[in-house]
Amino acid sequence: MKKISVISVLLLIVSMMLSVSGLAAEPIKFGAVNPLGDITGYQATRAMELAIKEINEAGGLLGRPVELVVVDDEMRPEIGAAAIDRLATVDNVDFFVGGMGSGVHLAQVPTLKKYEKITVWMGAASHQVELAVGPDADWYFHIHPWDYQQGASYGQGWTDIAARYPE
Repeated sequence: MKKISVISVLLLIVSMMLSVSGLAAEPIKFGAVNPLGDITGYQATRAMELAIKEINEAGGLLGRPVELVVVDDEMRPEIGAAAIDRLATVDNVDFFVGGMGSGVHLAQVPTLKKYEKITVWMGAASHQVELAVGPDADWYFHIHPWDYQQGASYGQGWTDIAARYPE
């Protein structure tokens, strides 16, 4: 009986040490879909990789390592849509990030809706994307202004310039 108690205590200590050290922790996986042949997609991916590196050097996220799985969508809707499905089912990512083109993203929306994983998208300004995602998608975060917001902003900017420099 004493042997079982000692072994149990040792196993408990080892498991605690492994979880504290992060060796036993499953990584938090981000799936990024960007057009790597495009300067914006390439630079956005480099920024994501740098952020992941810095997060991991600081101990990870909630004590877990962070991984970035990158897929090049080539700015092609069929590749972008397939990438979301692959990231969810093969790579088992926890979150989706990325995106540039509205056409590609429109093709991705049905698959994103199927999985409803937290999604943070930085491009794809077409309001058609906003309509396709819908108002109740509490898992979807679009951090780039929609086209109608950009239009209003540009219009105000040109109005201000015209008022300031009437000649």
